[in-house]
Amino acid sequence: MIELKTLLVLLFFLTLEIASLFFLVISLVNQKIYYYIQTIRYHRMRVRMTTKIIDYLERPRSFIPDKIFNQPFELLSVMETFNHRLKGGEWEELKKAIAAHYLLPKARKRAKSWFWRKRNFAARVFSVMPLVQDQALILALIRDSVFLVRSIASIAAVELNLKEGVEQTLLYMAQEFRYARCFYRDILLQGSVQTFSTIADIASKSRDPAIHLASLELFAGSTVTCPLPFCNKIWSPQMPKFDAMQSRR
Repeated sequence: MIELKTLLVLLFFLTLEIASLFFLVISLVNQKIYYYIQTIRYHRMRVRMTTKIIDYLERPRSFIPDKIFNQPFELLSVMETFNHRLKGGEWEELKKAIAAHYLLPKARKRAKSWFWRKRNFAARVFSVMPLVQDQALILALIRDSVFLVRSIASIAAVELNLKEGVEQTLLYMAQEFRYARCFYRDILLQGSVQTFSTIADIASKSRDPAIHLASLELFAGSTVTCPLPFCNKIWSPQMPKFDAMQSRR
């Protein structure tokens, strides 16, 4: 009798395990199908948004809100792609209209979110459409604890040439190594002549050798002509002077 009860218990647990395994397989298959359908859906959305934007660029006219642009994440992805390839002209006007209607209001709300993904969304929006009126939010994001937030916000700060933002980006570059350092370096190299003047001014007032080294690295990679008074501070008076006559011997 005891053996029969034990066998029934084992059979019960075996059935339960098989059922659990079956539901797990079904859920994995459903998840795979769901993601596949979502990928196709998002791709079609981006294609429709891209087609609409191209139509506006080819036939310039006043922007009219359209339900096609009601998906903020997909829209931001499309806007970033266009922004990397186009500058000025009709694109700037269209970008400003789309961002003002669909992206900036959401970015301003999410800039102070507890969730870093929402703050990342806000930083990406500000990097695409940086405005002086959003400089307080941009400067707050540039000090975020998450690299994927503060690094993207640096793009907006440098484009607006916010001195505090440029200084913070330069400081990050000086403190970082490898990929992160190169990332901040590329952001600063995209700055204007005014940005490089700001960098030279920051370096001249700083006593940090890391700031001087980062600044020299930036000017070495740029064709911008700018006086570098901070070089006098890092030049050692004990270094031997160059003698043209000795160099010939």
